[in-house]
Amino acid sequence: MVVGLGLAVLSGAAQAYATFPDGNGGVLKWGGDNTPGTPGGSVTWGFIPEGTAGSAYCDSACSGTAKTSIWIENSPGTGYTLTPLTDLVGYIQAAFDKWAGVANISFVGPLSDSGLPINHAGAGVPDIRIGAFDFSSGGGAVGYAPPPNGGTGSGDIIFAANSFYAFQPGNDGDLFPSASTAPNDFESLLLHEMGHALGLAHPPVGGGCPVMQVVDSACWFRINRELDADDIAGAQYLYGAPAAVPLPAAAGLFASGLFGVLASRRKRRMV
Repeated sequence: MVVGLGLAVLSGAAQAYATFPDGNGGVLKWGGDNTPGTPGGSVTWGFIPEGTAGSAYCDSACSGTAKTSIWIENSPGTGYTLTPLTDLVGYIQAAFDKWAGVANISFVGPLSDSGLPINHAGAGVPDIRIGAFDFSSGGGAVGYAPPPNGGTGSGDIIFAANSFYAFQPGNDGDLFPSASTAPNDFESLLLHEMGHALGLAHPPVGGGCPVMQVVDSACWFRINRELDADDIAGAQYLYGAPAAVPLPAAAGLFASGLFGVLASRRKRRMV
């Protein structure tokens, strides 16, 4: 789920994705430049503290005050445990790493959060605030498209504290076990909402199940924890391909020296 905005849908022979136009010929994205394909820079993230006030900004998704835990299924059909989001930091970092691994954007966190209300003018750090509220309309989670979508609430990811989640057993593409009563696989949902927070919308139905696809019922109740070609194409349309990591100076000198040694040996053999 995302903030209602106009969509730009792009498709090709093997890819389809949707983004949010900024109304000025660009797209909503991180990095201070809304030109598609420009780097997203370093985006910070952190957890919304208990009791943080909600806002009309996110409508039914953040009424009341913030919670810090969500219900996680113990195993299919065996009940739930109220689990702090901070206990899931490893999964959250892994999901950020997946997006950062395919596009020119990086993520730093978790940073401390001020506890200011959602979309408060002073709540600019961290950029992406992750938390939970009781959704008055039900549901699983929402992710908001990034600036300049309007205010500091842009980019926030909010889970429904009154819904249920699981780490479903199985492989990517598998249906949830019939014994499970959880409507959401946490890792799949998290990766999807992060896509919204980066600037990706729901793509058109195209016969596949990219992470960002929720319209096609064939993709419902399936494990979807790996980015596919459509997701990657969309992320790279927004931010470009990942930046090359330069070799440290010492490693560069070592490689240069090794090349010189090998070249010298080769010359000796040729004499």
